[in-house]
Amino acid sequence: MTEHPQKKQHSYTVVKHISIALVLSLFSALTVANNLIDKGATWRYLDNGSELSSSWTTSSFNDTSWAQGAGQLGYGDGDESTVISYGDSRSSKYITSYFRHFFQVTDTSTVDGLTLNLLRDDGAVVYLNGQEVFRSNLPQGSINYLTPATNAAGGSGEKEYFSKTLSADLLVNGSNLIAVEVHQASSGSSDVSFDLSLITSAGEISPGDGSLLRGPYLQMGSDSRMTIKWRTDGSTDSLVLYGTDPNTLDQSVSSSQVTTEHEVVLSGLSADTRYYYSIGSTGNDGILLGDNSTYFETSPTPGTATPTRMWVVGDAGTKNNNQRNVYNAYLAETGSQYTDLFIMLGDNAYSDGLDHEYQEAVFDMYPQLLRTTPVWSTLGNHDGHSADSETESGPYYDIFTFPRQGEIGGVASGTEAYYSFDYGNIHFIVLDSFETSRHLDGSMISWMQNDIQQATADWTIAFWHHPPYTKGSHNSDTESDLIQMRENFLPILEQNGVDLVLNGHSHSYERTKFIDGHYGLSNTFSNSQHAIDANGGHADGTGAYTKAQGNPAHQGAVYITAGSSGKKSGGALDHAAMFTSLNELGSLIIEVDGLTLNTRFIDDNGAVQDYFTISKSGELPPQKASISGLAWLDQDKNGIRNSNETHLAAIAVQLINQQGNIVASKTTNGQGEYSFTNLNAGNYSIKFTPGIYNISPENQGNDRNFNSDIAIATATSPMLSLTAASNTTHIDIGLYQDEIISEGQAIPGVILATSYDQGGAGISYYDTSAGNSGNSCHNRSDNVDTEQGSLGCNLGWINNGEWLNYTVNIAETGLYNIDVRLASASVGSAFHLELDGENITGTITAPATGSWQSWQSKSLINIGLSQGQHLLKFVADGAQFNLYDLSFTLNTDSGDSSGDNQYLLPIVQAEGSSELQAASLAIDGDLTTSWSSYWGNSSWFIIDLGQAYDLAKVKIFWQQLTPSDYIIQGSLNNASWDTLSQQTDGTFGTRTDNVSITGHYRYIRLYAEARSQGNTEGYEISEIQVYSPE
Repeated sequence: MTEHPQKKQHSYTVVKHISIALVLSLFSALTVANNLIDKGATWRYLDNGSELSSSWTTSSFNDTSWAQGAGQLGYGDGDESTVISYGDSRSSKYITSYFRHFFQVTDTSTVDGLTLNLLRDDGAVVYLNGQEVFRSNLPQGSINYLTPATNAAGGSGEKEYFSKTLSADLLVNGSNLIAVEVHQASSGSSDVSFDLSLITSAGEISPGDGSLLRGPYLQMGSDSRMTIKWRTDGSTDSLVLYGTDPNTLDQSVSSSQVTTEHEVVLSGLSADTRYYYSIGSTGNDGILLGDNSTYFETSPTPGTATPTRMWVVGDAGTKNNNQRNVYNAYLAETGSQYTDLFIMLGDNAYSDGLDHEYQEAVFDMYPQLLRTTPVWSTLGNHDGHSADSETESGPYYDIFTFPRQGEIGGVASGTEAYYSFDYGNIHFIVLDSFETSRHLDGSMISWMQNDIQQATADWTIAFWHHPPYTKGSHNSDTESDLIQMRENFLPILEQNGVDLVLNGHSHSYERTKFIDGHYGLSNTFSNSQHAIDANGGHADGTGAYTKAQGNPAHQGAVYITAGSSGKKSGGALDHAAMFTSLNELGSLIIEVDGLTLNTRFIDDNGAVQDYFTISKSGELPPQKASISGLAWLDQDKNGIRNSNETHLAAIAVQLINQQGNIVASKTTNGQGEYSFTNLNAGNYSIKFTPGIYNISPENQGNDRNFNSDIAIATATSPMLSLTAASNTTHIDIGLYQDEIISEGQAIPGVILATSYDQGGAGISYYDTSAGNSGNSCHNRSDNVDTEQGSLGCNLGWINNGEWLNYTVNIAETGLYNIDVRLASASVGSAFHLELDGENITGTITAPATGSWQSWQSKSLINIGLSQGQHLLKFVADGAQFNLYDLSFTLNTDSGDSSGDNQYLLPIVQAEGSSELQAASLAIDGDLTTSWSSYWGNSSWFIIDLGQAYDLAKVKIFWQQLTPSDYIIQGSLNNASWDTLSQQTDGTFGTRTDNVSITGHYRYIRLYAEARSQGNTEGYEISEIQVYSPE
């Protein structure tokens, strides 16, 4: 689907038209946020471990005997203004501490609303004038002074402020009371923290203040409405301008409420229409964002069969290159095609679904998609660490707005925890498999049955987090939440004709056959009894899955576990119901066109790893055609692809129809491949944009699968005649440049900045200015700026975004010190280093040295490099500095005493007590990858040597997150453990520990007991090695 033709032709009615001048006049005076309680205010507190009567939350309670202190209050972190007591025992601390603060309100009628901001480690309940108004990270129902918090706060979550909007109706004129009880997750918890602010709206300000911090992002999209949300750093009113012409945004909606969390509903929109919009406030220069890239398309009229494309990710929120590569692969695949729906299957932001984690994992990761496509989500268990479904509170519920009253179709659920909505001829059912009751007598299953029985759409798609079928990193045979979803919900869904079910949780891709009626354990699945169609559903092979039109009972459905959009964690992957099971990163693309549903799983390189079709037309679905091919670096320039020639990513490709119009645009993926699918029969050509490359001669050799098919003069293929169901492959292009890439420079050693690789622009360097601004002292005819300086020929006139590549040969895996020699007469700048595309240093500040030839070395300590040939990239993150050389020295001060009398032992398997990144990454011989645990003091890491050995030493390459105290243990059976060494007083930051041990063991366990000072998260090991004596 590219662009719906009717969207350009649709007429519309202006429902709400407010001129900007009128908006400004309406809001010339606006309410502003004032603080009733400031952060750092003085509180009375009780820290003696006693239990209080319920009257302690009321103003009549006598607290004059309580101590007083300023926030932040607590212990254990070192940043407290007031240190409170935890009792006499470090191992048996008080669970609950109590806090009270009075504040004054002169006239409650002037208060429009309240915002509470709460710092709590670990959990808390807040009362306003004796009434509970907020509960965070504590179980619902009755609690007492011994009730622990639900989860331990850790890492950056210990500094997180949780916000809650409160009604001003609870205020009274005069004296008011806030009372807070803070609970620890356990009596052994190492720290507690509390602070609070209370903000009210009162007074006047000029409109238009506040810069954009988040968004915009789209919610609650339908055929007639759209919700637009964003965040600003200051409180302002809200304004959205919109229209069908990007140059004439002639409609507007505004809100006078002063807030940092903006939410504006556009209503009365025309169905199936593209709208452009801008956001801001009503003040002068109040438009924060709005151009041709800020638009959305309303959904078709309910029941209308319009081509629909959706992108689905599960467990995506790792905030790393895995997640980014999956997203980039989708962007390259979809090209100019509009994405109608963005679906998230939970665990959207690791590890606790906190607000700042959502910022990194969602808003910073998908900014363009979020401002054009409505996002729909279900709650994952990690999102649920900081969210509460019963009260619909916490970051997940604050960030998202979902239908509670059937506003977008379906039956009202009364909650955002589970809901339904319609899009065209598709009905979606979204369930909460984490917190809401999964039992047969629960409200969710009753609502779902009512909802699906009333649905009349051609298609029914359901999604929730915990999969009914999986043998990945989770097991649907043994885990109760997965079993309950299968046993209780699937019979109702299948009785009412569900077509597709989507889940995450297991970090793998698993897709069932076309099945029905299997509600037992995996070993009870039978093709003859439960598979409607045991084949792959391939319309171009064994045939599409078929069922009757409407919602017929028990005619088959496909169940997909797609939890590998941010990490992959393997598992047995052998569930009998599955047609395919893959330990691959990737995402789902689902396209519905009338009575045909097509689904593809693409990996993080954009390659299609699985696909299937479901047809309800009563006949074979329309047979679509496809064109595919690749781009490669033709090193010998002969137009014939050899096995040793590499493929080229990010080459722009266009599909052109017979009339010369662009049908779709893409870029080649990480494997150099592209494909255009779902094409009608007809005549097409492929056009490339070669950019910095030359095109190889076409039609060379005798095998068209290995030659270049593109004309040099036009960069276009011949016209291709596509028939129904045809797959035209190997429309390829060979590309080359005139120079040869370097063979590699030695590390350890010195690399001159001017000795960057051969290969030309875009291959060996990127320079933002044409020509050489210096004297070309490096004797090259390219655009890299050089000058003859005091040390010799150096790089100069460096601008932000420029880079240079150096092919390097690293002699030995280890930690290296790197001295980067630079000079700057300006205010200083920044740079970073990459190895094979991975940032290995982070952004490094390049200080001002006093002049352009006053050279200083910026030292980078303990940078992990792996043996072999690699591509080193120097990237400028700022401008105005000179670069002379980079000196690499193997760090021999790490205490490594292994000599010829010690032998490195093979490690066959590794396991961590918790895995934010997989344990296998610490035994892969690559110092640029690492195992990382979740936050907390206690964590273990076990390695299996495969057999017992005499042992001499364990060598641990720690990343930044290190322990202060840990022990090394050995075992022959992975059950009984002997302590071999105990390490204490370890420092924070990258280091290598060489720990001498003795004994004869098969299993080694590293047990971390306490984090190093400065480590507020968990632990991270890039590599662990075990040595035996001679």
